[in-house]
Amino acid sequence: MPTLKTGLATLRNGISSAQFRPSGSSADWISGLAGASVAMRTNLPAPQPMPLAELLRQCVMTGPPARLVGWPDHGRYDDNNPAAFQTGAGHGIAGPLTALCQLLDAFPGVAQADHALRTITKCVEFLDHQWIPEKRNWKVSAEQDAPADSDGWAHGAAGILIALDRVKKLTGTFSPTAELALQRLRDRPLMQWDHLSMGNCGLIDMWLLLGEPQTAGHLASRMLQRHQSQLSWAIPGGESMQPGMMTGMAGIGYTLLRLEQPDRLPSLLVLDKE
Repeated sequence: MPTLKTGLATLRNGISSAQFRPSGSSADWISGLAGASVAMRTNLPAPQPMPLAELLRQCVMTGPPARLVGWPDHGRYDDNNPAAFQTGAGHGIAGPLTALCQLLDAFPGVAQADHALRTITKCVEFLDHQWIPEKRNWKVSAEQDAPADSDGWAHGAAGILIALDRVKKLTGTFSPTAELALQRLRDRPLMQWDHLSMGNCGLIDMWLLLGEPQTAGHLASRMLQRHQSQLSWAIPGGESMQPGMMTGMAGIGYTLLRLEQPDRLPSLLVLDKE
């Protein structure tokens, strides 16, 4: 019978031999390069600089003229006519932005670091262009009429704020819009859903990552009170249809465990501990 050790060895071998190439939306966190780069960082026993440099090279700006390549929705990117890139962490720019910060923090001397830092700056500029002051939030994409009312990790403020916090820790660059969004989120009512990717658990994990465990605990208490009154979790499709980690009960349970022991359990949204 295969052992856990054998399975982990197989996983490491598969990751180390994989040829990651951007195609379609393959730079994103959920299904592409950003997530793969974090898997490289966290699962290989001794990551070599060349594969990491290659991953960075695929994510960074190339030019001239400088433009973002390999992101969701290939297309033009310029100040006058931005492509309709998404902003959130699941399939948007916040995911690769987080991954680049993680890689540079872990391997500051890796090749292409200067290009990666310029890409980080360009990503922050892109997010700044999607900020809607009256909403104190970012649009979900660069589409002209895109809404700015999402706070979840995958497509909204939580994922963006995690990314901007990583930028601040790496470069010292402070985002004034981030503080405005955080002020709003501290006072917001419960989200419609409880799950990790686009619900209250994503916000709970964000507060833990940002070093505000009391805010995370207060939100969790309100979520638990609603569960006790409704006798069910707020999950799209219902509990019986969604037992999984990102959109179901497993993620809710893991978030509550992590709330109790954040130093021992890593965040599933960034795959590391704070």
